[in-house]
Amino acid sequence: MTTISICSGPSCTKLDSSAVARDIEELAADGCNVRMVGCMDHCTKSINVEVNKGGKKKVIHGVNDFKKVEAVVKSEAGVSVSGVQSKVGAFKYEARRSKNPSEVSSRIDSAFSQLGGASKAESSNPRLVAELLVLKARAVASSNSAAAEKDGKKALTLLPNFPAAHVCIAAAYEGQGKYQEAIDAVGKAMDAGLDGVSLNMKDACEIEERCEAQKKKQGDTQRPSIMENEKAESEKKAAEEAAAAAEKAEKAAKAKAAAAAKAKAKAAAKAKAAREAKAKADKEAKAKAEVEAKEKAEADERKAKLDEEERIAQAAEEARLAEVKKQVEAEAAAAQKAIEEAQRKKEEEQQRIAAEAAQQKAKEAARLKREAERGFFSCCASETLDDEPGSSMIKFSHD
Repeated sequence: MTTISICSGPSCTKLDSSAVARDIEELAADGCNVRMVGCMDHCTKSINVEVNKGGKKKVIHGVNDFKKVEAVVKSEAGVSVSGVQSKVGAFKYEARRSKNPSEVSSRIDSAFSQLGGASKAESSNPRLVAELLVLKARAVASSNSAAAEKDGKKALTLLPNFPAAHVCIAAAYEGQGKYQEAIDAVGKAMDAGLDGVSLNMKDACEIEERCEAQKKKQGDTQRPSIMENEKAESEKKAAEEAAAAAEKAEKAAKAKAAAAAKAKAKAAAKAKAAREAKAKADKEAKAKAEVEAKEKAEADERKAKLDEEERIAQAAEEARLAEVKKQVEAEAAAAQKAIEEAQRKKEEEQQRIAAEAAQQKAKEAARLKREAERGFFSCCASETLDDEPGSSMIKFSHD
């Protein structure tokens, strides 16, 4: 269950943090545990409240009005609060801090109106009615102790074992001069429960101390003048006082033991929280270191992979460029060879053409020579025949 702790350090106590504790406890209505604790060391931040919900603690500063009280209960502690509870809680908050009895009564009457009247509310909201009756009774305990006693007893019928009602009745008895009855009522308040904050220990103890003092004073002024009081009566009184003292001592011892147990539990809880916080911090630091190491390893791996891919790509590019260069050189060599082959063929063609031209020229020359020789021969033969008629000899003249 969620626990709400209210600071009781000097600064917060001066601002009436105990009243805030009762406001929170009554508004939560058993929806969470409410307790007063020692100083939270936030003394400059008004009334401080710590909410422990499922092991998660949060300190709220400046809880000094009803809206903040309501926010602590509803928003921080997660307790469901009805609209009627909120409205009545606001009236109780104002009444608890008012020093004017008539103003308190006015606030209480307004709260009862929200509940549809006191009679109706006794069956529908007995707890709220009991709390309102106690507030009303405390306001008039000094001026109308009989009315305060009546309201306190009515509150007990609606909410049995309500410590605040017993303290209210004790205050009424004190106002009536019923000091022993008042002391007994304080004892019943303590018997009803030391847990929670509805029992204002300071208020109860002050009533008890004042009543004890008044009893002693009455004993001094009403001491019998005769010396022949029965020994049995004296022994009975001594026994009653001893029993009362023993009961008081026992209650004080129980209260002290309970306080010591709470202090011990608080120290143990604080130590456990410190150990858990350290373990959590160590775990988070280790997890962070592991994540950082993993990220570094992954980054190194990615870099190595990129470097290898870059090396492979560079090698492939160099091989490709070498192959291209080789191909270009081969193509250049082939082109050069083709050029040389074409030149050779051209020269051979030119030589062939020249040879054919020379051969043709030679043939033509030979033909012309033959034709010339035939013409010359024909000419010479004709001349011989003309000079020597009847001669059968032919003379050939050669150049």
